[in-house]
Order: sequence, then structure tokens, then C-alpha cells
Amino acid sequence: MTDLANLLPAAPGAESLAARLHAAEHSDQAVAQEFEGLFMSLVVKELRKAAPEGGLFAGDAADAYGSMFDLFMGQHLAQGGGIGIRRLVNTYLANARDR
Repeated sequence: MTDLANLLPAAPGAESLAARLHAAEHSDQAVAQEFEGLFMSLVVKELRKAAPEGGLFAGDAADAYGSMFDLFMGQHLAQGGGIGIRRLVNTYLANARDR
């Protein structure tokens, strides 16, 4: 993409095209991070299910608080580097765009 971005300013309307290409690349990265966050949330949810009854969130509001915890932890883990799913999704999206 760097070579293409260097060539684009010579063409009319190229600034908007270069901006759209950059936005699409940034969007792919955001999508990949969101996907990894969602996956990690599901992993945390399953791990929490394996905890003994009355564990982290006991009582009537256990489902609501537990779900928020799962979502937050999944997003936090993905932002902290995750487990490599983001990199795989980015690679896949980049290869799909090149075709």
C-alpha cells in the first residue's frame, strides 16, 4: 500500500482515494480487534462457568454483572495483545483486498 499511496497524489481526486484506502486499512484493524475481543469474551464466559457456584458474582444480578465482566475482560485482553487472532484476521483481510 505504501507504493500505491506514493503514486496516488499525482492523479486527480487521489487524496480522497488515498484517505479511503487508509481508512479501510484502519477499519480492518479495528474489526480484527473487535473480533478478538468478542472471542476472548466468550472464552472468559466459559471460564467463569467453570468456577464454583457463588463465585465471582453471586445473587440475582449474577447474569447481568457476569455478562458485563465477560465483555469488559474480553475487550481488555484483546487491547493488551490478545492471543494472536487479530494478526491472523488482519493478514486474511489484507490478502482478500489484494485479490
